Amino acid sequence: MRKTVRFAIASSLTLLLSTAVVFHWKSGGEESGGGQAICDGLLTKEAISPLSIDPEGEYESSRKELVDGPGESGSDSPGRRGMISRCPVWQSEGGIAEFEVFVAWDFGPFRSEPVTPGWYVDASPLGSGLNGWTEGRRAEVWLPQKCSDDFKMGNKPIQVQLELQNPRHGQWGRDDKRRRMAEVLMSYAKNLAQEKGCDEEGFELADEVPGAPVHEEVPVEGQCGLSGFGVTRDQASRGELRQSVVGNYEDGWSCVLTRESESDRKYALAAFAVNGNDQLIAHHRNSRANESEGFQTEFITCGGAEYLVQMSHAESEPQDHDEHERKALEYAEADLLPARVLHESFVDAVKEKLGCAS
Repeated sequence: MRKTVRFAIASSLTLLLSTAVVFHWKSGGEESGGGQAICDGLLTKEAISPLSIDPEGEYESSRKELVDGPGESGSDSPGRRGMISRCPVWQSEGGIAEFEVFVAWDFGPFRSEPVTPGWYVDASPLGSGLNGWTEGRRAEVWLPQKCSDDFKMGNKPIQVQLELQNPRHGQWGRDDKRRRMAEVLMSYAKNLAQEKGCDEEGFELADEVPGAPVHEEVPVEGQCGLSGFGVTRDQASRGELRQSVVGNYEDGWSCVLTRESESDRKYALAAFAVNGNDQLIAHHRNSRANESEGFQTEFITCGGAEYLVQMSHAESEPQDHDEHERKALEYAEADLLPARVLHESFVDAVKEKLGCAS
C-alpha cells in the first residue's frame, strides 16, 4: 500500500514538473543552449535584443496558430486576411513587438490592386534581394515562394509582419529604428522558414538596410532623379512640393511627390515605383490588376531582367477618399501633369535610365 501511494505521488510530481517545463518553454523559457527561447524558439534573447526595453531583462511571448487548415481560420483569426499565426513579445516594462504571419494582402507599396500614393510616403525597401519593406513602426517580408506549399496556401505568398510596440522607440534614430526592425524581422522569418523546411539560400539581410525616405525640394529638372522627367505644371507651387527617393530598381525603388500639411500626415500627390523582385513580378502576373487612369502597372524588360513599373496618382480610388486625400487630389490636379501623361513619361524615363530600347 505504501509503495502504491509513493508511486502515485512520484508520478503526480513528475507530471506536474513536466507540465511546468512545457509551459515555461511555450511562454519563453530556456533553450538547451542557455539562450531564452521566444515565440517557440523562432527568436532568441540575443535576436530580439535590438528592440528591447531592458537588454538584460527577461522576455515573455505567446505564439498562437490561427489557421486550422487550407482556407480555414481559427476562432481568433480574421479569416479575410488569411491570418496564420501571431506572437506578441513583451517585458515587464511593456510590449516589445508583435509578429504576425498571414497570406500577403494587396495593400502597401508595390501591390497589384490600386493603392493611393500615401502607401509609399514612409516606405523603404528591405534590400538584399528580399521582397519587403519598413515603415515607421512596421517591417514586412515575404517568405520564399515554396513556403506557400508548406503552409498549404497554394501559390499565395506568405507575409511576415513585425509591429513595433516598444514605448521607447522614439529614442532611436529613424534609420537605426528601421535597421533594428529589419534585423529582428528577418531572424523571425528565417527561423520560421527553416521550421517549415522552406528556407532558401539568400533569404537573409546581406546588405545595409535602406534608411527612411528623405523629403527634399523638387528640382526644376530631372525630378525624381530621372533625366528628362518632369512632373509639375508650369504654374505649380514648386516651392511647397517635396519629393522623396529611396531604394534601387532591383530591390524596390520609389519616388513620392508630397505637400506639407498642418498635421504630421503629408499630402501624397503621386508615387512612382520600380521593382525587379522575381517573386513580386510573378505574383503581379498572376493577379488581376484593377487599373485605372490614376493607377497604372507595366512590365518592362531591360538587359534580360524584368521590372515592374507602377504609378499611383492621388485620383486612385476617388470614391474611397477621405477629406485629407480629397485635398491631396486638389493639389495634384493643380500642381502635377495629368496622370496619363505622368505614367507615359515615367516609363520612358525608367527605360532610358536602364538603357532599354524605347
